[in-house]
Amino acid sequence: MKTKIFLSALALCMSVYGYAQDGPISYKELQAKFPAKVNGYSPQGEKDGSTLNMSGMHFSTAEWTYAKGDAELNVMFFDYKGSDMMYQQVFSMWNSDLHYESDDEEIKGTKINGFPALVTFSKAERTSNVTVGLYDRYIITVDGNNVSKEEILAFVKALPFDSFKK
Repeated sequence: MKTKIFLSALALCMSVYGYAQDGPISYKELQAKFPAKVNGYSPQGEKDGSTLNMSGMHFSTAEWTYAKGDAELNVMFFDYKGSDMMYQQVFSMWNSDLHYESDDEEIKGTKINGFPALVTFSKAERTSNVTVGLYDRYIITVDGNNVSKEEILAFVKALPFDSFKK
């Protein structure tokens, strides 16, 4: 839920800087990018998604949950084809050697498969989030429950990033 709120807020902020005329791909096209299985994780339930087009704001989202044992990963693909400037500002901040650690959590800006990413891991709750920016328009977010930081990173690295190339 926090991820959806974050992504919606990000889309609203990005809309202030303008948008591309041709807009994002549809949520159905995003849903088609989900792999059938990833590192032993199988999809659970139905895919979800939506596309919003209105003055100054255009984006699509698709979501699907994967599980293996008691580990669960909620995966969201997000396409906001709009402001390159805002997108670059967000992801460049994450690549600026951002690293925060406390007894409860760790947050780190990094690269995954060459793309800017932010990794958040709650040590106490054993929850994690990885957000990756692709090709100056897509965002992949994976929220994990009962999964180690290493396991969620391996899952994200195995996602089909190349399928997002146009």
